[in-house]
Amino acid sequence: MTKHKTLFLTQRGLQHQQWALEGAPPDLELIMRRGAGREEVLALLADAEFLITERTGVVDAEMIAAAPNLRLIQRLGRQTWDIDLAAAQRAGVPVCYLPNDGCIMVAEQMMLQMLGTLKRLREGMAVTAEGADWGIETKRGDEDTFAYNWSRRTGIGRLTGATVGILGFGEIGL
Repeated sequence: MTKHKTLFLTQRGLQHQQWALEGAPPDLELIMRRGAGREEVLALLADAEFLITERTGVVDAEMIAAAPNLRLIQRLGRQTWDIDLAAAQRAGVPVCYLPNDGCIMVAEQMMLQMLGTLKRLREGMAVTAEGADWGIETKRGDEDTFAYNWSRRTGIGRLTGATVGILGFGEIGL
């Protein structure tokens, strides 16, 4: 069976590297490098068919030119701003990205936290759990009767029209 030389540039620890090696298809000769210097990367690219990178540095035109057998640049994550896409296109090397499931889950958690804060969720949950008497007469709803704020709570915010900034959180924030 032909093995395809694959250079995997990562900043992950040894346990994560081992998991990647165990999960790799058997026809890949996976070479993992953590914190490799530029000269080492250029030398390893000389006969690499695939490059997998996790934003461990810029993938520039010189690196792409140093890899005449390169068939694919695979970014683990969704950001490709540090890959010279024009150089890859000139070399006929496709660039793919794979959004990180962890990032998606963190982004969803951030949405939950924003909505929970704006809607004062903890307060509403506490009052509901206590079974407190809201002192409000219940009213049956119909197509002309709406009760979206039946509790008459004040200070409830909304995301519509808001400007929200998320700082940090890797690929999710700025």
